[in-house]
Amino acid sequence: MVAPRTLRIWIALLLLTALGAIPASVVAQGRGPGGRGDSSTPVPGAPATADAVDIPRLDLAAMALDSLDIPPELILGYETYFDFDEVMNLMIGEAIPRATLEETGLQWFYQSNYNTPTGSTSVRSYATQYASDDGAIVGFDLLENEATFVPDSAFTDEPLDLGDGPAELTIGAYESEIPATGPTSIDLTFRVGSIVAGVGIDMQEGLTVDREMALQLATRLEERVRAVLAGEPIPAIDSTLPTQYVRLGPAWFNTNEGYWTLPDLYGPNVSAEIASAFSSGYFWAGGYDPASVGGFPMPRAAIEVATFTDERAALLMLSSMASLRPNMAQFQVLTVDAIDGASVVLGYQFANQFFGESTLDSVRLIMLVGQDLLTVDVQGNSDVDAALTAARAIATAQVNCLLADGPCLSPEFPETLWVTPAAAPEASPVG
Repeated sequence: MVAPRTLRIWIALLLLTALGAIPASVVAQGRGPGGRGDSSTPVPGAPATADAVDIPRLDLAAMALDSLDIPPELILGYETYFDFDEVMNLMIGEAIPRATLEETGLQWFYQSNYNTPTGSTSVRSYATQYASDDGAIVGFDLLENEATFVPDSAFTDEPLDLGDGPAELTIGAYESEIPATGPTSIDLTFRVGSIVAGVGIDMQEGLTVDREMALQLATRLEERVRAVLAGEPIPAIDSTLPTQYVRLGPAWFNTNEGYWTLPDLYGPNVSAEIASAFSSGYFWAGGYDPASVGGFPMPRAAIEVATFTDERAALLMLSSMASLRPNMAQFQVLTVDAIDGASVVLGYQFANQFFGESTLDSVRLIMLVGQDLLTVDVQGNSDVDAALTAARAIATAQVNCLLADGPCLSPEFPETLWVTPAAAPEASPVG
């Protein structure tokens, strides 16, 4: 599916900092009214809408390509789930009647995006879950229509031999004419059962898309989709991790969620000893917006888990954290009490990374839980004391989830933990 122009704009708005690993400038514009805050944080197994068929949410995040598949010069920008309402509000708009899209049984949409540091190339992989195979076929025909979403573009469709059918390769440009240098966008979309998935590559004008690379990536994506549907293992994916995450409550909107590999969050300089023992990683990030006011509400929170095959690698990772995440040089060490179940707890205080000239209002806790490395961020929660109280509450619950035998039973966090500014920050987001 060639992403509609509105989708591409919203995707840019939804880029976020993954616990400081990605520069805060990528989240500068936040989100607008009617954005991600309109829906609560997705919960595994929850239906997309109140009227949707009650079927489990598949592990679409495991289907998406990661840094083990993507060329090394590209870095993770964002990855997250969109439920039916978000697809309708942010991507479809008035292009298709709501009832028509509902009839397809669309449940969830997931997208992951990797970019070059200069922004010259963007590679996205995506997967849409429908309630049935037939619904996926109808959805494919409905959404794979450039005339509906980008009528003034210069795209052409070609046959594609991937998936169970239908499938197509779309190539061209979002502009009315293809530049003299060649096509700047390519998208390969296919269906496997009730999943419609695809890979898209967008280039700056003057650069031409690599058709062969796009086909290789789409072929790898089909392999991953089939592996998830068949319950087969995928490197660096522990499918139990999403079930071991606390959920902060319906007032929180989801901005980023998915698996990650060490290069995704820590770059290429992780030692071989650490990398060889890395098993899987998962992260979630979101913002607190109980009234769905939009803008860039605070506070923000993020939870990151890295699992290793031995404790020594996790300790080495802990000791390397400051060098692997240069932004932590601005942090101040914070003395924190022990947390039951964590053998090591490190604390840091800092000014939130979203607004310039902020006072100390944020806390990061990094913990060793068995062979797992857990990081919890709370940013912009009034002051350090309030941020620490909230971070400890999240961390304590998350430690319990990691140590539990089975899916996490999230506690009910009191709303008093979250301190919403009386007014929107006067400063603009940095960047």
